[in-house]
Amino acid sequence: MSTPQHHIALPWVPTLPNAAHSARTHAWQYQFRGLPSTVLNETVVPTPMLPPPLPLAQAVGINEPWLLISVEYAGLNPGSIFQMTLVPPAMRQREAVPEMEFAGEVLDAWSPDANAAKAAKGAAGAEWMKKAPDAPPSPRPYPPSTAAEAKAAAMAARVNPAQADAEPLESIEPIDLSEAVNPPQRERAGSKSSSSSSSSSSSDEEGKDKSDQPDKKKDKKNKKGKAKHADKTDTASEWKRGDRVAGMLPADFCLPTGVGALQAIIAVPAKYCVRVPAHVDLKSASCVMLAGMTADAMLRQSGILDFDPAAHPLEPTTTTAAAHKNGTPASGKKTGTAELAQEEGGGGEETQPLLAESNLMNLVGEGNGSATRPVRVLLNAASGGIGHLLLQLLKTLGKPVHVTAITSAKNFDLVRNLGADEMVDYTIYPALASHLGDACAPFDFAFDCLGVQALYTGCGKYLAPHGVYESVGVRPPSFWVLDFVRAVIKMKANEYLPQSTWLGGTGRVYKGVSMMKPSRQDRQTVMDYLASGRIRVVVDSTWEWEHARAAYEHLGQGHAAGKVVVKVDPKAY
Repeated sequence: MSTPQHHIALPWVPTLPNAAHSARTHAWQYQFRGLPSTVLNETVVPTPMLPPPLPLAQAVGINEPWLLISVEYAGLNPGSIFQMTLVPPAMRQREAVPEMEFAGEVLDAWSPDANAAKAAKGAAGAEWMKKAPDAPPSPRPYPPSTAAEAKAAAMAARVNPAQADAEPLESIEPIDLSEAVNPPQRERAGSKSSSSSSSSSSSDEEGKDKSDQPDKKKDKKNKKGKAKHADKTDTASEWKRGDRVAGMLPADFCLPTGVGALQAIIAVPAKYCVRVPAHVDLKSASCVMLAGMTADAMLRQSGILDFDPAAHPLEPTTTTAAAHKNGTPASGKKTGTAELAQEEGGGGEETQPLLAESNLMNLVGEGNGSATRPVRVLLNAASGGIGHLLLQLLKTLGKPVHVTAITSAKNFDLVRNLGADEMVDYTIYPALASHLGDACAPFDFAFDCLGVQALYTGCGKYLAPHGVYESVGVRPPSFWVLDFVRAVIKMKANEYLPQSTWLGGTGRVYKGVSMMKPSRQDRQTVMDYLASGRIRVVVDSTWEWEHARAAYEHLGQGHAAGKVVVKVDPKAY
């Protein structure tokens, strides 16, 4: 059968039998700018098909394989709220589906013929890219399945034979703080202490090998925006129906195409996806990519991997030493974990000060740093989506790291179980930077996973002169345009203005992390962390499909402990 001109003319390789799925699928869409509670609408859209229609996004090459995926879970991110509230329709696809992270199963796979794709780079390729923008996908070269075949294929799509024969491994499940609930009956359960010491110790050496030897060439290329994807030779034949996959879609793909994770069936380039091992829970895989890659990038960019504490001795200030000798900071407030918990109405078991006198000198070093000391780290928003993953990576670096976690008292048990050595309740210290300078020995690194500008401007009080302040940026006070612009200006000023204190600087290095163009290898690294047990995902709450707007409202409040996940509507299958 001849192919009409407005269809994709390249040959393609069907590697799977005809996929059996509905012609329409469920999705959450928005058209106008605004908060999710006002602009998101549940709708039914045509099920995407392969090959993909033209035009392709600039981020996608013409010779790349694509996957048709049945989404089971979508992880929510604050960045998606910013996209909905800030990006006008003129700068994106007008009808757009939000969210970047997902996990599910492969329904179908497609890739162009290699020789045809190579030829298409010439004149034929230029002509191919001029095709109509609203071109429908090419028809399949084989007849549609019968009803019996469709039913059998639908059943087969739920099981991957290769995984069924694999030897079972210990299941990696999320630390679930709640079950799937509706907002009126939503309850928060206590955190499960499910991160076992055996899984952590078994992955220490593996984590050390990966973290202590960063790929400097890759990092250099990433900074220039020229990193090569690890999926260069990937083809559709490498994917099988029923393969469990997780993916993270970048903004330069989502904005021009309108494709997002809050849709039951999606078609995406295979380079944005990685396989999920059989022993890893899909809920964990659906929400770990973006936060995990950000945490890993902060770790590498900060310089902590190559940091030698022996070369940087810390000297306790007179105020700090006197405060800990009495078990009380200079502000006059006790800093023991029990006292902090009690102020929140919780119960505490310990009555020690935040940093006991007996180990103060061990932490800061004696004399000229001859005593071995751990790397001292301050971690802000330690119980958040990025923070709880970064905490686990810090504690598995293969060298001693002392982490002081900033979080609310209700999350003390959670971050303690993840490895935090000390906890500070930010809710009872209005001048938090001053308190840290009075009550804590100096820090080598400060990781800000929320972007609190006041914490940075006061970092000279608690961060050692050689210290580095690594941040996700500057958090705007709201999701509106002017606040976002001011936040960007502040972040750039932090990075580029002089650090000299006499010019108004902090005297400390500020580094902002960016995950604009992560590679497939970056995604695979995070999946390896999860599969090996080096990190466990804390799921704050799981929301039913029909309550996606309420899930965004909960996320936007900024107090989620871990990740927020939406379970995709099973009716869409």
